[in-house]
Order: sequence, then structure tokens, then C-alpha cells
Amino acid sequence: MSEITKQDVLECQEQTKQILLCLLEGWHLPTDVTDQVCQIVIDNMKKMKTITLQEAVAILEKSSAVVIDDNGLCYASVYGIEGRYDNVFLHLSYDDEGNTIQYDFTEGDNKEITVIGSSMFLKDAEHGEECQLTILCPQNLET
Repeated sequence: MSEITKQDVLECQEQTKQILLCLLEGWHLPTDVTDQVCQIVIDNMKKMKTITLQEAVAILEKSSAVVIDDNGLCYASVYGIEGRYDNVFLHLSYDDEGNTIQYDFTEGDNKEITVIGSSMFLKDAEHGEECQLTILCPQNLET
């Protein structure tokens, strides 16, 4: 089974939105089309789940590195949870051809985190955009 990506979810959401708009406008769609869309939504929802901020922090603390939006490899600077909306609990940065790219993630923007496969999706505090963080974890190769 291939891993579902954020793009797959966004496409499914858009298709579902289009069909719901048609239904709201009184269009009658063939049963097989609506059944097919419902099955796609159900399948994608089974692959997705949400975790708490505490669970995400625990995963990030165990990670050896993070790939952010398939662009940069970085070490996660996890500062911890303080219970404040504006608390930066995670800082990521990487070098892109001499430019330092930085991301800060606050508690208030990330109370629940979507997880798909080996990735979690967090909202960046500065830009307000959702970022895909692919978690890289150490593995004992001797066993």
C-alpha cells in the first residue's frame, strides 16, 4: 500500500467539496458517483489520524532528524510545552544555498496534529501555513 500524501488529502477534500456544492445546488448525481466519493473519503480518513500536541512533542524528541515539506533536512529543537498559546515548542531551520530557512511552531496553532504515515502536519507561526514534517527515527541495525 502506498503512503498517502498531503496532496492526496487536499485533492480528496476538493473533490468532496465540489460534489457537496453540486448537491446543495440541487443537482442529482448518479448513485455510483456519490458511493465512489464516499468510499474515497472513508479510505483516506482511515489512513489519517490526529494526535495531541503532547504526543507530537514526544515523537519529535525521539526523532534524529526531520524533513520539512520535502525541502530541508534539519534537527528538531524541541523546547517543550508550557501551556501558553504563544509558546514556541519547536524550532526548525536549515540552509538553502546560503539562506537560512526558519520555522517556529507555537502551542496555540497546533493543539491537534494530523498524522499520515510517517509525517505530521504542523502550522507555522510566522506564515500561518501548514508544514509537512517527515520524521526520521533511529533504528538499531544490529538486531
